[in-house]
Amino acid sequence: MIARPKDTTRHALVTGAGGGLGRAIAVRLAGDGWNVAIADIREENSRETLRLVEAAGGNGRVETLDVRDFDAWRAVVERLQSAWPSLEMLVNNAGVACSGQVGTTPLDDWRWLIETNLFGVLHGCHACLGWLRQNPGRASLVNIASVAAVLPVPAMAAYNVAKAGVLALSESMACELHGSNLHMTVACPGFFRTGLLDRGRFQTQRERDWAEYYTNSAPLNVGQIADQIVRAAYRRKLHVFLPARARWLWYLRRLAPGLWIKLVGAGYARDLAMHRESEARSPEPTTHNASHSNTNP
Repeated sequence: MIARPKDTTRHALVTGAGGGLGRAIAVRLAGDGWNVAIADIREENSRETLRLVEAAGGNGRVETLDVRDFDAWRAVVERLQSAWPSLEMLVNNAGVACSGQVGTTPLDDWRWLIETNLFGVLHGCHACLGWLRQNPGRASLVNIASVAAVLPVPAMAAYNVAKAGVLALSESMACELHGSNLHMTVACPGFFRTGLLDRGRFQTQRERDWAEYYTNSAPLNVGQIADQIVRAAYRRKLHVFLPARARWLWYLRRLAPGLWIKLVGAGYARDLAMHRESEARSPEPTTHNASHSNTNP
C-alpha cells in the first residue's frame, strides 16, 4: 500500500479580507502558496479578493463573517475544520473607524467600534486558539492593532481605546503562549492608504479631512504594510511598528510620556481655535457615515 503524501499546504484565515490591508495580506500569503480563507462581511468584495488570491498562485475560499458575532465565528471554524487538516495562521484584521471627542461621540458608535475592533479580535482568538495549538508544526496568530494603541490622538478616543485593548490582549497572549508552537505577532501600523475612511463614522468634516490628509501623505502603501507584517510573522516577531518612525515615536512616548500629551494637546488646541474662527465665517456641516463594514486598516 502506498502511503498518502503528507499535506504540506499551509492554511490561513484572514478577517476583513474583502479589501484594504486584509486583502493585501491574503494576496501576499497566496504568493507564498498558502490556502487562504477570505472572511469578510461583504461577500461580493471577498469574491474579488478570491480572484486576486488565485491569480497570485494560491487557493482560497470565501467565508462571510461578521466578527462581532461569536456564533458566526464558531460556524466558520467548523466549516474550515471539515475542509482543512490544520490551521497555520489566523490574521485578525477586520476593523472600522470613527472620530469624535469623549462626551460627544454617540455611545452607539463606541459600541459598534469596540465590538468590531476589540471583541472581533477576541472572538477570533477564542474561536481558533485551540485549533492553532493542535498544529504539529509552527503556527502564527497575527492581530492588527494600530500605532494609536501607544500614541493616542484627540478626537479618536474610541479607536485608541479599542486598539490599545488589542495590543494588551496580544501581549497577554504572548506571555501565555511562550515556549509553545504558536507565536503571537501584533502589528501597529500608522496611517496608510486604504478604504477604511470611506466606511468610517466621522462627527465633523474637519475630522474626516484631518484623517484623509495623514492617510494620503503616508510613506507606505498597503502592499508594503502587508509584506512587512507577513515577514514579521514568519520571523516570529512580537511587535511590528510601521513605518519605522512610529517605533521611534513609541520610544519617545515611553521615555517622556508627558511630552507627547503636551505636544499633541497644544497642537489640537491650536487647530480647534483656528477651526472656530473659520466656522464663525462659514459654518461647517456635520457628517456621520453609518456604515457597518468589517474591514481594517
